[in-house]
Amino acid sequence: MRVLSRKVATVAAAIGVVGSAAACSSGSGAASLPTPKAGKAAQFSIVDGSGHGVVLAPPGGSFDSIAAMSDGGFVYYDGTTLAAVNSHGIAKTIPFTVAVVSAARGSGADIVVAASGDATVATSATTVVTVNLGSGQATTAFQLPKSGSDANTTPSVFPVGYRPDGSLVVANRDSLWSMAPGGSPSLVGRVPVANGMSSADVYRVAMGNTGTVYAMTDQIGSTRDPLSNRLGSIMTFAAGSTSPVPFALPSAIPGIAGSPKTLQVDGMTSDGGDGIYALVEESPTGSGQRGRTYVVHLHDGQAQIVASEVAGSAHTQAACKLSGEVDASALPCLPSDGTAMAYHAGKLILVGQSTDYKPDYLVIGVG
Repeated sequence: MRVLSRKVATVAAAIGVVGSAAACSSGSGAASLPTPKAGKAAQFSIVDGSGHGVVLAPPGGSFDSIAAMSDGGFVYYDGTTLAAVNSHGIAKTIPFTVAVVSAARGSGADIVVAASGDATVATSATTVVTVNLGSGQATTAFQLPKSGSDANTTPSVFPVGYRPDGSLVVANRDSLWSMAPGGSPSLVGRVPVANGMSSADVYRVAMGNTGTVYAMTDQIGSTRDPLSNRLGSIMTFAAGSTSPVPFALPSAIPGIAGSPKTLQVDGMTSDGGDGIYALVEESPTGSGQRGRTYVVHLHDGQAQIVASEVAGSAHTQAACKLSGEVDASALPCLPSDGTAMAYHAGKLILVGQSTDYKPDYLVIGVG
């Protein structure tokens, strides 16, 4: 999940009509989220309650977010619209403006979102709430304190998820906070600032099932840090520790050129255990070109490719279209920067943009 430069807004209403306010009609027909076998991939479409095709906006850069649901569907926020898409591919709008959806679901039918009473005031209080998908009722879960380096900055809060002890973890710019049920927020830690940089922000984040947080950083300074937004910038915050350590990476990934540390990260999510899936891109070979893109599974200092696009893809709408299940190791296209990713029960969901500014809905079977 990407968490930088997040806009903050007000929770205002309950779930209402079926269909997306930001969606456009594109015909009719049935839809269902595919469940491809391990090593296979398939595209899918989304419909409203009447069976009419809808198109959610591609992930809005820093606003993209997705949360897997226990029924096999997902909740998706594209920077404008929050929609719950069930396992049949039917979308229901949650019609209030919201800062972001959590990377992990809450309990039962609740999701976690961030909101603020006043988006124009830099020191406005930032609140994290749970929202029931059935009733739309919002309940305050977390009032984030503003102190230290956060005191004079506009809130940029992202709910990361729940640790096994029930505490909720959120990210706010350079820091991670945790709050146990009925307790007060406590600082988990801050991402380190690289040599020569003035500050650092958490840019993407994921949480493992033991409560370990993986935070990728964006280093800010007069020059560009070579590892900003790269695999090599990911820091690990173990549960119970306030001192982050670099995420363990292998020295090489067979089949991918260059050092893993330098691979650009276009999307990231937990693997449901204590590892991550990442959408990574090789360095482009020429100006104006994009590098070849892969989905890799990273865990215990090891890495495996679970999906890759063929070299020299045209990245046109026609070329990127899939027909049924295909081999995930030879995809014509994979989405690019800003892709929202979620994992659940052997299924990796990607909502991104492959070409022509069109959204691309993709499911990869990962066993």
